[in-house]
Amino acid sequence: MTALNALTSFPELNKDKIDWRGLTFVRTKEAVEFLIENSDKIHFDGLSSNSEPEAVKWLMKYKHKINYKFMSYNCAPEAMQLLIENQNKINWQNLSCNQSLEAIQLLRANPSKIDWINLSGNSSPDAIVLLRENPDKICWSALSSNPLAEAVQLLMENPLKIDWDEMSGNSNPVAVQLLLENIHNINWVYLSYNPSPEAVQLLMANQKKIHWIGLSSNPSPEATQLLTDNPDKINWFGLSSNHSAKIVPLLKENPDNINWHCLSHNELLFNF
Repeated sequence: MTALNALTSFPELNKDKIDWRGLTFVRTKEAVEFLIENSDKIHFDGLSSNSEPEAVKWLMKYKHKINYKFMSYNCAPEAMQLLIENQNKINWQNLSCNQSLEAIQLLRANPSKIDWINLSGNSSPDAIVLLRENPDKICWSALSSNPLAEAVQLLMENPLKIDWDEMSGNSNPVAVQLLLENIHNINWVYLSYNPSPEAVQLLMANQKKIHWIGLSSNPSPEATQLLTDNPDKINWFGLSSNHSAKIVPLLKENPDNINWHCLSHNELLFNF
């Protein structure tokens, strides 16, 4: 079997198990090509949010099927142009999550429509500029989970407003260092999802505090090693959602434990 066949055969052999709606959200060329080969299974909700170039080409071909609520997440230039031309169809709550410059410009031009919670979690430098201009609108809990360097800098300038639960899941190195300096404030459930090597090292040193559901979805190599060493503690929903290629052997060895709804949202479906 060739490497290419190995990549394509697993989803092909498991068509009946795939959550096709979930697969439309996967932003890889392999996933979109597989969807196009099975175009009768495409759900345009998920595809409308998919910024992978081949997905965008398909959307431009079937504009009448676009769901603008989901397209409001889509940062592809073609998608943003459609949103600019159809502003009455924009979902402003979802657009507030959109990291493209054009999305932030649209939000800036329509400040009353901004969802400030979503904007506070938006990992675009332009979003942080807009937040700095409107400090009274910042959602500090959402900002505390934002790994963007500019977001963490804003948090460092306002330490009393940090939400330590949300910060515990923040993988930015500066945020993790702050956690290490304030271990008493750590939320260990949130930390278990944190892919930072330093965060996982802290978990390894405090294994009784690990939240294994969170760790099962943690893509760091160190987390994978912990899961391999503790197979009885694996949460298979979480592992099937894990984006690390290193967890593929665990899934291969336990095919009956795969959660296909979760794996269908995961680009790893094409790494078997």
